[in-house]
Amino acid sequence: MSTFPEGFLWGASTSPHQTEGNNLNSNWWARETLMPGMQPSGDACDSYHRYGEDMRLLADSGLNAYRFGIEWARIEPRPGQISHAELAHYRGMIETAFSLGLAPVVTLHHFSNPRWFPEEGGWTGTSALDRFVSYVTTTTTILDGVEWVVTMNEPNMMAMMVLQDAARSGQLAQWQSPTVDGLAERDRIAAALPVPSPEYGSHFINAHHAVRDIIRDRTGAKVGWSVAGQALTATPGSEAKTREVRYAWEYLYLEASRGDDFVGVQSYSSQSVDADGVIPHPPHPDNSRVGTAYRPDALGVAVRHAWETTGLPILVTENGIATGDDDRRISYTGEALQHLHATIDDGADVRGYVPGEDDGHGAHGSRARRMGQPLPRGQSGCVQVSRTRCPLAAGHAGTRCPKPPRTSGSSRCCAPPWDSTNRGKIMSPTPTRSRGHRLCLTEPNRRHLASEASSKRSTMHHRPRT
Repeated sequence: MSTFPEGFLWGASTSPHQTEGNNLNSNWWARETLMPGMQPSGDACDSYHRYGEDMRLLADSGLNAYRFGIEWARIEPRPGQISHAELAHYRGMIETAFSLGLAPVVTLHHFSNPRWFPEEGGWTGTSALDRFVSYVTTTTTILDGVEWVVTMNEPNMMAMMVLQDAARSGQLAQWQSPTVDGLAERDRIAAALPVPSPEYGSHFINAHHAVRDIIRDRTGAKVGWSVAGQALTATPGSEAKTREVRYAWEYLYLEASRGDDFVGVQSYSSQSVDADGVIPHPPHPDNSRVGTAYRPDALGVAVRHAWETTGLPILVTENGIATGDDDRRISYTGEALQHLHATIDDGADVRGYVPGEDDGHGAHGSRARRMGQPLPRGQSGCVQVSRTRCPLAAGHAGTRCPKPPRTSGSSRCCAPPWDSTNRGKIMSPTPTRSRGHRLCLTEPNRRHLASEASSKRSTMHHRPRT
């Protein structure tokens, strides 16, 4: 029986630009109509107005954590101009999470910037560090009671994006963006992804270190950042090249985490490295929508790398597969959780699993359908984990029910009692301090959870707004 530590966080993860809608002052909003293949995000999921519904769906699914972001472009629409209304909005999100029993995991920067920021030179500009420190200092005024703060999402991917911007501006040879569906084939895009050099990564490392103690001193929160785990493996004879690539893509940022309170690990797939570098994902029927290999074991690889490099507590802040097939998602997540549990058995200090199962995530940062194109509310790709099934229904094939039953004496597994005929053979998820929660193993349980979540979603969908 697989159990996870007492107090383990089970949740879901989103980013503001992907879900809020109408992020008008963001540089991502400004770029959407300028980049081939990208469509306007528009209202997105309208989570800016409907976050209460989103969080209620999480809580009703039995989860206990929600990772969401604060959008810098809303807080500081013009340089030095702070919107107190937007600060109040995000404080309202934090309070809503508290009221529903959800631990807020707050990300302060998730790729997008105010549109004025790149006009000042972006992350390579002379004012970048001061601007970011000022913004983060401002946000600390609303973080009272928040235990987990992520300063930046995937700094290694952001370093790669700086190279992308340099290519667009003519500083580097032209390079096709990996974040949109262009005419280039996926393999060529994957092969063309530049390895982010330490020169570009240093901007984000310096910014992270500059705000780390500010957040601690002002809030008492645990502070870290989330690193995109590449889960790279070496082909025979390419061990030296793998170490070189792995350092630039991953270890540089993990080593910069030393002195943090935790490190966020994000994983979707795995790739091999040969003497020439990272090998593109070969075509395969099991590949995800963005062409990445079906590799749920990548999570275990990424967590082990992070644990062995930093020795810090681990919080899985993203994991998933780009697919519209819930059965594949269930299989992937169940397998990923088994590999995650194996790392715990081997001594890794893993504190939670807060996946971001949206439909455009994958290796290389492919987010064509997420950072640009709006999807109807409730459909695959739009806050996927909170609007389709109990997000950890996938884990019921080999992991514990994420929360004890809410009705005393019921044999409920993230859903009302239903097994009156013993069809599903539900194992009562009774928690103990030493053993955690018991397994919910059977396929009928998972099918019922899907039906239950669908019913809840339909009710929320058609309820008139007040």
